[in-house]
Amino acid sequence: MLARRTSRFVFLGVFAVALAGAAPANADPVYADTSVTIPVHKASNGQFTGSPQIDVAFVNNGTVGASSLYTVDTGSTGVIVDQQDWNPVAAGATKLGPGSTYYSSSHLEFTGTWYAATLQIGDAQQNVTAKVPVLSVTTQLKCDPAPPNCTVESTNPTISYFGVGFAREASSQAVGPNGQVAMTPADNPLLNVVAVNGAPVTASTPLQPGSSMVTGNYTTGYILSPQGLTLGLTQANTAGLALGPQLTWNDETQNSSFNGGYADWGPVPATLTVNGKAGVGTVLTDTGIGYMFVSPQPGASVKTDNNCPGTDCLAPGTTVSVQIGSAASYSFTIGNNDGAPAPGSPPAAPAWAQLTDDHSVFVNTGYHFFNQYEYMYDYANGDVGYLSLNPSSPEPSTWAMMLLGFAGLGFAGYRARKAPSISA
Repeated sequence: MLARRTSRFVFLGVFAVALAGAAPANADPVYADTSVTIPVHKASNGQFTGSPQIDVAFVNNGTVGASSLYTVDTGSTGVIVDQQDWNPVAAGATKLGPGSTYYSSSHLEFTGTWYAATLQIGDAQQNVTAKVPVLSVTTQLKCDPAPPNCTVESTNPTISYFGVGFAREASSQAVGPNGQVAMTPADNPLLNVVAVNGAPVTASTPLQPGSSMVTGNYTTGYILSPQGLTLGLTQANTAGLALGPQLTWNDETQNSSFNGGYADWGPVPATLTVNGKAGVGTVLTDTGIGYMFVSPQPGASVKTDNNCPGTDCLAPGTTVSVQIGSAASYSFTIGNNDGAPAPGSPPAAPAWAQLTDDHSVFVNTGYHFFNQYEYMYDYANGDVGYLSLNPSSPEPSTWAMMLLGFAGLGFAGYRARKAPSISA
């Protein structure tokens, strides 16, 4: 059974649409009715205490192996694993070719061989089966600052990463089989589900420009919060979510700079305000890191502090505000950079924030964002959605959002072609 959601979250910044140019409204999403919720780890009292983890097991010749905990990373795409956790040769897995994945926040690159794999995601009672390429890692390299300027740090490292983000292709510097671009939808385990609790499903295809959605009995997408990871979107489990700006479909299959190209939804438009200076750019809600990256509007008056857990941290007293259309927003002030948010900060506030020059306005929220907002990624309909988990947390007023729009900072009119260069 397919259902069309009839209620939409109306964008409040009327002046923003008038000044920035009206963007296409989100089409009413169509949902099937198959879903399952699996438990997440590193959550306590409704809050993530670190990057979330889930149970993942490899299915070899129809037999489900022992499960291990994998870090769920919405800031990257694709599964990478060490050979101690999974031996693809012993499992008789099909070799796809050599490749690598680079994580710019840690400046680490992992190299190895891609294999075709079948995964069971979740526990024995609640799970999905997915078929995706997996990078079997043999080497860990430290890069300064990025590939190819890397040196070997260790061989046969321990790693189990589960990247489920989108719009990461242009920034990932990840290499798939035969030199093709990695971190595409084909590499995302949560977008390649073939069964729910053992029952085969047919996934809906994305509603992309120039084509109609082909509906199945499973709407590809997920909802993530400290309460769990829901796979398969339905009218019921999306009912309370406010939709963010409509995502833009990026079709780079004809772009010669990518071997094989890719097609994916683009990044999420947002407004970042630092010390009162606002700019329109993109946001990455990233479970893979425990702090924040900010690249503010040029001209913003920003001081840094190296007496903090990282380098080039925003100085104490710096004010930061993040707004994702009219669907999600929060503001906070940088505290003493002592490893904890300033007293009175909202749940989404990180312990510290690192300044970066991304050549465009950009914010990577870190996993604390998910302590304030339930997050949905709808691959089939091209939507992101948010639900406040802390209704008592102060939010900018409707008038404040309209004034931002009046200043010409229209979220709805912004469309980014490329993903930012910070990944978990």
